[in-house]
Amino acid sequence: MRALFLLTVLIAMPIYAQQASSKSGSANLSADQKQAIRNVLSSQSKVDSRYIDSDNGHFVDELGFSSIPLSNESVILVEYPSSTQGHNSAFWLFDLRSGAPHLIGSPDNKLAGFWEDIILPHTSYGFHDFVLGWGGPPGAQSETTFRYDGHGYRAIRTHKVEFVDK
Repeated sequence: MRALFLLTVLIAMPIYAQQASSKSGSANLSADQKQAIRNVLSSQSKVDSRYIDSDNGHFVDELGFSSIPLSNESVILVEYPSSTQGHNSAFWLFDLRSGAPHLIGSPDNKLAGFWEDIILPHTSYGFHDFVLGWGGPPGAQSETTFRYDGHGYRAIRTHKVEFVDK
C-alpha cells in the first residue's frame, strides 16, 4: 500500500509541477550585485561544514548564480557546487527587489541538495513553492518542498524515494 502511494506521488508530482515550472537561467547580475551577495554570505557568523568545505570564507569565490522564477521578480539562486555532500550542493536564495540582496533562504533552512527545476503553482506572499532533491545512499533520494512564510523559505514537507533493483 505504501509503495503504491509513493508511486502515485512520484508520477503525479512532475505532471502537477510541470505547468508552473520554468527553466532557470543564468542570472544577469552586475559585478557589484554579485559582490554584494558574496559580502552577505562572507559576513555570516558560521559556515555549515556539512555543505561548505572551507572555513575561511573563500567559498564565495566559487559560487554559481541563477535566476529562478519564484515570483514576479526573479529570485537569485546561489549555489556552492563544491559541497562536501557529493552531488548535493548548498543553496541560498536572494530577493533583489529592494536593490540590495535580501537573504530569503539558506542551508540553515535545509536549502541543500540538487535543483530539480520543480516550481509549484501554489504561492504564499507572492512566492511560489518549489522542490529540491537530496541524493542519499545509492538507491535512495528525498524531495523537500519549500514555502515562503513572509520572511524566508522553510521546508514544509519531505518524502523519501527509494529505488529497488529487481
